[in-house]
Amino acid sequence: MAQIEVIAGVHQKLERWFESLAGFIYNHPKKVLLLVFVMAAAIISQVPKLVIDVSNEGFFHRNSEIVTNYNRFLDQYGREEVILIAIEPERVFDPDFLLQLQALHEELEAGIPYLDEVNSLINARNTRGEGDELIVEDLFDNWPQNAEQLAAIEQRAMSNPVYRNLLLSEDGRMTTVIVRLVASPQEEVDDFMAGFDAEPLEADTAEVKYLTDDQAGESVDKVMAIIDRYRAGGLSIKISGGTTVTQVIKTGMRRDTGRFTIAALVMVALVLGLMFRRLSGVLMPMTGVILTVLCTIGLMAYTGTAFKIITQILPSFLMAVGVGAAVHILALFYREYDTTGDKQGAIVHALGMAGLPVLMACVTTAAGMMSFSNAATAPIAELGLFAGIGVLLSLVFTLVMIPAFLALFPVRQKPIRESSEGGLHELLTAIGRFATGWPRMIVLVCTLATLFAAVGLLSLRFYHNPLAWLPEEEPVRQDTYYIDERIKGVASLEVIFDTGVENGVYEPAFLNYLDTLEEPLKAISHKGVDSDKTLSIVDVVKEINQALNEDREAFHRIPQQRELIAQELFLFENSGTDDLEDFVDSQFSQSRFSVKLPWTDASASVGYLQQVKEVIEREKPANLSYYYTGVMPMFVTTFAETKTSMQESYLIAAVVISLLMILFIGNWRLGLLAMIPNFTPIFMALGLMGFFGIELNVFTMFTGSIAIGLAVDDTMHFLHTYNRFYQKLGDTRQAILQTFQSTGRAMLVTTVVLSLAFFIYLSATMSSVFTFGLITGSTILFALFGDFILMPAILMLLARRRDEGNNSGVANSGQPAPSA
Repeated sequence: MAQIEVIAGVHQKLERWFESLAGFIYNHPKKVLLLVFVMAAAIISQVPKLVIDVSNEGFFHRNSEIVTNYNRFLDQYGREEVILIAIEPERVFDPDFLLQLQALHEELEAGIPYLDEVNSLINARNTRGEGDELIVEDLFDNWPQNAEQLAAIEQRAMSNPVYRNLLLSEDGRMTTVIVRLVASPQEEVDDFMAGFDAEPLEADTAEVKYLTDDQAGESVDKVMAIIDRYRAGGLSIKISGGTTVTQVIKTGMRRDTGRFTIAALVMVALVLGLMFRRLSGVLMPMTGVILTVLCTIGLMAYTGTAFKIITQILPSFLMAVGVGAAVHILALFYREYDTTGDKQGAIVHALGMAGLPVLMACVTTAAGMMSFSNAATAPIAELGLFAGIGVLLSLVFTLVMIPAFLALFPVRQKPIRESSEGGLHELLTAIGRFATGWPRMIVLVCTLATLFAAVGLLSLRFYHNPLAWLPEEEPVRQDTYYIDERIKGVASLEVIFDTGVENGVYEPAFLNYLDTLEEPLKAISHKGVDSDKTLSIVDVVKEINQALNEDREAFHRIPQQRELIAQELFLFENSGTDDLEDFVDSQFSQSRFSVKLPWTDASASVGYLQQVKEVIEREKPANLSYYYTGVMPMFVTTFAETKTSMQESYLIAAVVISLLMILFIGNWRLGLLAMIPNFTPIFMALGLMGFFGIELNVFTMFTGSIAIGLAVDDTMHFLHTYNRFYQKLGDTRQAILQTFQSTGRAMLVTTVVLSLAFFIYLSATMSSVFTFGLITGSTILFALFGDFILMPAILMLLARRRDEGNNSGVANSGQPAPSA
């Protein structure tokens, strides 16, 4: 009891401090507003520096191992993600179509910015020998002049294992054009070096510039424009590739973020207008939430934090949360001001009454979001951090700006008309009577519903597949899955082997080891993830050896003499081709091994990657090291880290928010009981996700922490107001009914605002954002049910036990008494 009295004393001191703050702001409104706007302007000035990043590597922190490995891979072998164009003519090796393919190839080479190279059948590598001379030329270096020459080229292409399911589908009815990009156009480098007799920089010593999202987007747009002209001419062309998918997602994100922000502004303004029916009740909260969003984004830009796919939910989230605190303060101010006509007294009353619960509510919401700030998945951590910061900024703007605005500008006083409140008054009264009249039944039904939800939790699963976020009717999504099926994979797993010694790639033992990996890797099949194609330096060596031995198929093998391997690779390197750069480093100490894979959900790839590791480790030489990179390992890592982050962050949020609730109430038993109405709706929402087969992903995993942070806000407001009425009335049921008619109104309005802010996402381009909006908005409505129905029922049951035992407690302590 002493502990409760101490907490009550602290609460009273804080309430008096808020009243003093209101008085100070009332007497110095211009100075307060000037200080706030100057500070906000300094932060907002950084907004133009904000960058957008929707790349796969953007899911990771800059110093993470997988990004380090990926950058090492990019430094040596160039950008892995490409623009993939697939064409299905009536017949690939038709003279008319080949002329069209040549024209397309040349137009792409001439018209695409940031181009590294274009690869197609037109310039496909054709290796052949003439005596002791190795000739490496383009497949169509000598354009066929008759049907016999064309048939010979077709036969050569169809029999080349390197072309199969890379440049040609297995049935020979689809061909691809692969566009690779770099940060600096090659012609700029050539012009700069003109007139200088200088040696070219080695691949692994040159400074590498990575292609930005904007540069990649410019290239994708140009490719789209070019192929649209060929589509108009009757060619069946589809487009895919990691760069293409990324840019489509980015375009949708930009469009959606703008729409969501505008829709949230309109929705918030409409709800505020309907609730307060005064211009001041709309403009003041709107000013605060707009400044909150702009300042938060400005801080992101200042710290160099990119705006990413997940971050698109930030603006509308902050608007909804920011307006909630303003609603509670303004509701109290207008009621008091309309009654007394004393503006200063009404401001002091509003801050004294709502200041503490608003403070605690914002802190709990911020804690719920910041529980993700240590997540291994970078966008999740960044959203958690800046959403938490934004919530705290909204607290400052609410507690400081609204009293200053009210003091500085005239506010229209309206007469109190209780009858005009009719419908809402009757609704809240009916809810209060039901909640206080059937407490045992309510608790029993909620308990059964929670147990039912627990069954659904067993079916809940995680997934990570950015392509599946796009609408089913999105052309790039359809094209990707179609191409993926026809050429058996558009994604890849890259394994970089390091021999540790210069020219180690020449060793037959090393090449033999790589060769032994091919068939076991092709034999792996796990949940639909498998591969029928690998590419490595082994394929090049076999190709050279066969060409130098009269193109006899028996010599499509690795020579077993180190000197012969070195000599053959030397001949290949000096034949005018730079294709070796795609497979080895300049010191011939490292080699790249690519495994072509289907584009699939990361959860299906976890087991596949584990089996790949087992194959690699089975006979790996002791002195050989390796690392993984590529799209598939990134998806798998994002999947694993997201799952871990959710578990850790939910636990942190639950513990921290429960402690704050206990601190707010002053009794650990009642504090934990007060968390039941907050945990129950989240538990039920996750259970329903499991029942309906809705997966958890990098978006929907936020539902729990957002919902618990917001749900606790209403619980604190409800209990704070209930306690005041209980002290006055000494009757639990009457105190609850009075709470419904005061704080209950603001709770209802803020819940409507919050849920609508998330339901806005139902118009999202990406399905993951749609699902996030649906689940989070629904969970917030469930949370209001918990506060309006379950919380009063628990208070009534506690009151019955207390009344049966003794009459001490709430009225004497200043807080709701715990159960005996």
